[in-house]
Formats: sequence, C-alpha cells, structure tokens
Amino acid sequence: MAGNNNTPLIKEIAEKQLEHGLLISNLMNEVSDLKKSISAQADGMQRLLFLIDDDHKTGTPGIASQLRNDKQRIESLEKFKNELKITVALIGGFAGALANILPYVLKQIFGK
Repeated sequence: MAGNNNTPLIKEIAEKQLEHGLLISNLMNEVSDLKKSISAQADGMQRLLFLIDDDHKTGTPGIASQLRNDKQRIESLEKFKNELKITVALIGGFAGALANILPYVLKQIFGK
C-alpha cells in the first residue's frame, strides 16, 4: 500500500524530469544552431578580411593596398597633367612670340 501512495508523486517527478529533459534538449539544439551560425559568420568575416588585407603568402594585394596604389597613380597622373598644361602654355607663349617677331626678322633679312 505504501507504494500506491507514492505512485502519483513518482509520476509527477517523472513528468517534470521529462519536461526538463525536453527543455535541455531544445536549449542544446539552439546553442548548436547558434554555434553554427557564429561559425558561418566568422568564416564570412575571414573571407572579407582576406579580400581587404594583403595575402603575404601569395603576394596578392588586398583591396586596401589596391586603393592606396590607385590613389598614388591618380595623384601622379594629375601631377603629370598639370605639368603638361604648363608645358603647352610655355610652347604656346614661345610660338606667339615667334609669330610676332618673325615678320620683323624676315623683313630685315629679305629687305624692305
């Protein structure tokens, strides 16, 4: 008879253990999914860092280095463009001066 009095209590304890077991199982599944998600995001971040930074193993420049190189190339081309403008202006000035002086020189050489 003593066993019969404990049966509802044992059943209640078993049900609580089953509920707790299910909760723990669900939490473990969620943690596992979260780990997978974090791992996938970390892999994505690693790929992004690989694209941004230089790869010293292969010598492949990353995006940051390419941008620096492009900026230097643009600055060099702009400097060349400005120097070319100055050169063209000087040549134009000399050509204009020569055009003004040439008739006088020709007149002096070939007579009046």
